[in-house]
Amino acid sequence: MTHSFHRIEDHLGTVLQRLSVLEIPVAAAPGMTRDLRRCLRGLHEVAQELDRAFAALKDEQARLRADAEEAETTTFRARKLFGESPNACLVVRREGAAIAEANIAASRLLNVSQRHLIGKPFTNFLQHDREVFLKQLRRTTQDAADQWPIAVRPRERAMVRVLVTAVAESGDTAALRLTPVTAESVEIEASESLQAAS
Repeated sequence: MTHSFHRIEDHLGTVLQRLSVLEIPVAAAPGMTRDLRRCLRGLHEVAQELDRAFAALKDEQARLRADAEEAETTTFRARKLFGESPNACLVVRREGAAIAEANIAASRLLNVSQRHLIGKPFTNFLQHDREVFLKQLRRTTQDAADQWPIAVRPRERAMVRVLVTAVAESGDTAALRLTPVTAESVEIEASESLQAAS
């Protein structure tokens, strides 16, 4: 793309140079009519307009390149944070809950390699209430995170109670964070519920 721009820029520079070289003898030629002068002036103006348009196009290309580089950096940073987060994180399809992405912590929690998690329905790891989970997943929005408790059954391990935090992404996926529910967090939750009730 950059090479194409340089070629066009070179061609345009050559055309403008040849036009200015031609303009001098033609303008000085005897018998130069008013129409011919007007035509020559118009041609020169068109060439200058092309030069300005090309300069604007170059500026726009530079801006787009900078935006693309920034987006790439942001995506890389987000993927690194996702992959290395100590929290179990998944990206699932909102219809059917097939796992599209899983980080290392999710792989450890579910006791399945990341590679083998991809494409598997997350509902395979639920202890019960699969339909309730799917209904809740479809209701998630991009506006706010939704939270609800579930019981997860890792491969060849005992059941684990987790709190799901779900946010719908653009398109048909949702991001899930699975936080194991400890006895301490249950006590805090119960205490907060009592305070709210009183």
